[in-house]
Amino acid sequence: MDVLKENGEGHRDFDSRKVLICRAEEFALLNDGYVDALPALIKVWILADKFSNVVFHNPPNNIEKLTKQLFKKEQIKVSQFKYTSFKYKHLEMIKEKYNDVIIGQPDVLKRLLVYLYPLTKPKYKKPVVLLLYGPAGVGKTETAKFVKSIISRNNGLFRTQLSMHQTSDFASYLFGDNIHKSSLALDLLKRESNVVLLDEFDKCPPLLYSAFYQMFDEGIFVDKNYRVNLEKAIIICTTNFQTEREIFVHLGEAIYSRFDGFIQYTDLDEGAKTRIVEREYIGIYQTLLDNQEKRILDENQTLFALKQEVSEMTNVRNIKNYVKSRISSKIVSHKMNL
Repeated sequence: MDVLKENGEGHRDFDSRKVLICRAEEFALLNDGYVDALPALIKVWILADKFSNVVFHNPPNNIEKLTKQLFKKEQIKVSQFKYTSFKYKHLEMIKEKYNDVIIGQPDVLKRLLVYLYPLTKPKYKKPVVLLLYGPAGVGKTETAKFVKSIISRNNGLFRTQLSMHQTSDFASYLFGDNIHKSSLALDLLKRESNVVLLDEFDKCPPLLYSAFYQMFDEGIFVDKNYRVNLEKAIIICTTNFQTEREIFVHLGEAIYSRFDGFIQYTDLDEGAKTRIVEREYIGIYQTLLDNQEKRILDENQTLFALKQEVSEMTNVRNIKNYVKSRISSKIVSHKMNL
């Protein structure tokens, strides 16, 4: 009997000829009565030599509990997926690259390094929980993506937008309902990296913030069906509030006090906008355009013209769309004589 926890990696040292594998998504296909009866049925099947081993991938709490009651301790092996740990070298890489990737937020870097530093200590087990706040489109979400890319390039960032859950089902999503419904706990169990982004955190109804208390304090998230280990995770929350005072008033002291740090992002100045224009323009110019299209842009001095218009641009998202649209406009107008 093998119980695999999180992301499907685990014990492989068994006779693969007669193995029953129960994956996380398959439990949701069973009715509640059958789920509760499954461990007993499996014991009967093993005694009848139907299977030599059974592997549970992210089983619900009740299945894990019943399995441990029905089988001897030596018959069960629980394997936890090991996420890439945050090391001092990652801190150095963030210091080296951050201001080239996230343009226009020079005051963010030091605070980010300070708050992440405890994770470099092997004995530090709690998650680091940060709230990034400030205007939309200036680098908060991109910071989470950047940090994840430093730790692990090949695994995806776990991201959930709390503004997408403004329904009567949100409480069920956070606290768990029946096993057939989606839940934050099950989504977290499937995460590929230990960087968790809770976007637009302030859009969560205040009465539901208690769902995050244990996660932020201890790195454990428990709902009706699942238990998730978030040891040494980096949990990044974002909001568009402009001051810490606004955050305190809106979120309340109970959840506010559970953040390890608050990092403010500010509006982009014209120097930052100009650098972003250059980066976006060069990226499109070098990777997407043929020689004829490049000549059209060069003859029209498109990059120079864009730099003169940065005062009309607002944030990174706006700049990307502005540059893309202007490039397309110049090329289409020339090719189609518009």
